[in-house]
Amino acid sequence: NYESIQYPVAINVPFISLIAAQWDHSQQWKVPTFEMFTQSLGSTQQAKHEIDLNDDSEYSFVIGHQIDGRCLFPGTSYLVLVWKTFAKLHNYEDYRQISVLFEQIQIHRATICLLTNKIIFYVNILPTNGTFEITENNTIIVTGRISLSEQLTMQKFHKQIKLNNTEKHLQTNEIYRDFNLRGYEYSGLFRGINQINIDGTYGELIWNNEWISYLDTMLQVHLITSQGLQLPTRIDSLRIDPKYHLESISSLTSTCSVYVDYWNSLCFSGGIELFGLHCTATSKKHKQQNTILESYLFVPFDNINITDELE
Repeated sequence: NYESIQYPVAINVPFISLIAAQWDHSQQWKVPTFEMFTQSLGSTQQAKHEIDLNDDSEYSFVIGHQIDGRCLFPGTSYLVLVWKTFAKLHNYEDYRQISVLFEQIQIHRATICLLTNKIIFYVNILPTNGTFEITENNTIIVTGRISLSEQLTMQKFHKQIKLNNTEKHLQTNEIYRDFNLRGYEYSGLFRGINQINIDGTYGELIWNNEWISYLDTMLQVHLITSQGLQLPTRIDSLRIDPKYHLESISSLTSTCSVYVDYWNSLCFSGGIELFGLHCTATSKKHKQQNTILESYLFVPFDNINITDELE
């Protein structure tokens, strides 16, 4: 038993901090927090993204994605939002430092963008299996699954053909003239196809240091051989390796080759592999034209002067 302490203690009694300073602090132990338990139970991680199309905003170039007279938020923009959120969950400051694999992407509805209003998207990712969903106004827009990607898998099985100067191929103006007639009124960064052969199997895409427009340009390549107005609604898988992609871009022309295998529904360019793109046909809206009113007025033929001339 210890002796009872008489208060106040004497002046020569040592402080407890001197004793604690001699403790061994070479090892550190994690203290469990509430967030650790909620993540283990499979709770979702949510991120908020505000989209503003003003001139000084990050997404101002999206205004060039015009479909049938309306500015639609590109389908590839949803994937970049998920990519950014997924990178933050893995403690990456820049999403372009991480390779990702998207699977079973389903676009449930399109989002119309207006210059006057901001659009707020919420990205929810389930840490256990990478299942994600994007909502806007409590409505599900896109669903799918995202995970880390190790390396590209499909490109080595396909023969990469380069453009032949003797072969006829379509240039940028010719390609987007046809797109405009079908309802794809692309402008700005979304006019990214530099040239492509007549069959639409290989060509060159322009790299503008913007992932949203470049991924959308790869979707446009699939639409060259189609008819009418179609919108992408489902993608089986999309693999992105940003480091390998930047190494594949030509330093002279800032272009990257693109290859399409329509039989296997495969398209790859640089560090991007797109497999299983499914589009849904939609009808163009009928533009209202100014009504022209015409009338025919019949009068009786009783002019005497004209009668005399006829005689």
